[in-house]
Amino acid sequence: MATKKLTMHHFFGNPYYRGKHILLVAGKAFTSKTGEGISKLIDEARIKYPKDIPEVAYIRQKGLFTV
Repeated sequence: MATKKLTMHHFFGNPYYRGKHILLVAGKAFTSKTGEGISKLIDEARIKYPKDIPEVAYIRQKGLFTV
């Protein structure tokens, strides 16, 4: 049985992740509601997974725009 590889595309289409920061590293996903929280997760990921490059994104809430 094959496992699906997580990609950012999976998170952009899921309403559960709206308003959250997403970190993908080594096939694992981590979330945070704040930029400070995701920064701490990135630091931990760099130590735990030194050979992997983390992907980070913020999924904006529907209907909110930044000007």
